[in-house]
Amino acid sequence: MGTPVVASTLDGVIFNAGINKVVWTASDGTNTSTRSFRITVIDDDAPTITGTSNITQNVDEGLCSATVTWPDPVANDNCGLASFNRIEGPASGSSFPIGITTIKYKSYRPCRINCN
Repeated sequence: MGTPVVASTLDGVIFNAGINKVVWTASDGTNTSTRSFRITVIDDDAPTITGTSNITQNVDEGLCSATVTWPDPVANDNCGLASFNRIEGPASGSSFPIGITTIKYKSYRPCRINCN
């Protein structure tokens, strides 16, 4: 859980994505009472991937294929990414046959709640 914050109010406290435990303690100098609860902040903003569009390219001279290159797409997420990988299809700079080839990338966010 998050870093402890000592405060008399939660006004202005920013909680990170995930489960945050809040503990209130009241004391009159002799007696103490404690109450705790959790604040769960859910990141439901989807990551974005920007960059490469569809590519159409002629075959390389004398071949029935083409070497195709493109800049790597860029992934972003408001809470950070654990990884970003090509998960399907050849890499940039590979030889492609005539026809349509699908290239897929996937971004992975770090697990913050109910991780198994």
